[in-house]
Amino acid sequence: MDPLQPDNDHLPSPPLISDRVLINGVVTPLTLTAEGELQWTTEPGRVKSTTEKEILSFAVEGNKVRVKTLVERTGSSICCGGSGGDYARKDFVFEPLYDESRNLWCDKLRQHLHSLGRPKRLLVFVNPFGGKKTARKIFLEEVKPLFDDADVQLDVQETKYQLHAKEMVRSMDVSRYDGIVCVSGDGVLVEVVNGLLEREDWRTALKLPIGMVPAGHRRSLDVATIAQGTTKFFSVLMLAWAIFERANAYYKDSAHKEERATLLDDWVNMEAGFGSLGDVSVVQSLLPKKLKKRKAISREDGSTAYQEYTDYLFPDESQTMANLKILEAAHRWKKQKAGECV
Repeated sequence: MDPLQPDNDHLPSPPLISDRVLINGVVTPLTLTAEGELQWTTEPGRVKSTTEKEILSFAVEGNKVRVKTLVERTGSSICCGGSGGDYARKDFVFEPLYDESRNLWCDKLRQHLHSLGRPKRLLVFVNPFGGKKTARKIFLEEVKPLFDDADVQLDVQETKYQLHAKEMVRSMDVSRYDGIVCVSGDGVLVEVVNGLLEREDWRTALKLPIGMVPAGHRRSLDVATIAQGTTKFFSVLMLAWAIFERANAYYKDSAHKEERATLLDDWVNMEAGFGSLGDVSVVQSLLPKKLKKRKAISREDGSTAYQEYTDYLFPDESQTMANLKILEAAHRWKKQKAGECV
């Protein structure tokens, strides 16, 4: 390739529209790029307003056009957390100089939004009982306003009991929706996936996108989005937690105390390694108390020696022992009363 010739593959696409408009009462050149980015020129230079994924919708208000956007949060406004940081909803208002210009701007904005292929209607499950019981607040203050700005219709269902979401998904008309959103911990997400799998048309149903808005236990933050079809995303944290929880249950049932204590120590270290996504305090509440004890050992000559060893008292065992002591005390009291009667 001739280095002096332009590389046509990397040339910027022509803008969808570029015109002079009024911004804050000042005539300003405004451009909507092919990538969906609004740009205008000021004295210091070119300023970027939004990017492709941040234009939510627009509305005509008299002679003005109000564009609803999502931008990186820089001040006080409603925030929506995302994997790339915090974002805020913000309106950008401009006024075309002529009616024909306003109509053309509306056509081009509508064309861009249509090209994004966004969902039109979603089924939203909100679990008001999970975790810290903040799902309803998160949905009303952060999630719903965002979908409202994007003109996405929502059918909202608060789960009322365990497996409620599974029952609904198993029998619903999937053709009515472009996706399912779970505002909850990972429990409702699991119910939704299992409900889809139990349908007779599960192959078709599993093509329905599922989104997750974490609103349960902190460990639910590991869940992001599940894509069906040929692409699968696996949650490393969820798999790790499942393995540790199953191993802990196994060692508990098999009375392998030392192995269980070692496992819990490793689990605490894993949680600490995940930083803010981990939850060290939850696992620490499972750690045992270490007790120094002595046990008698018979020697070959018939004498007795004592050997020190470390025993472990787990929190769930502490409660069991406390209950046994209460029962033992009640039994002694009953025998004492019986003796007094004699």
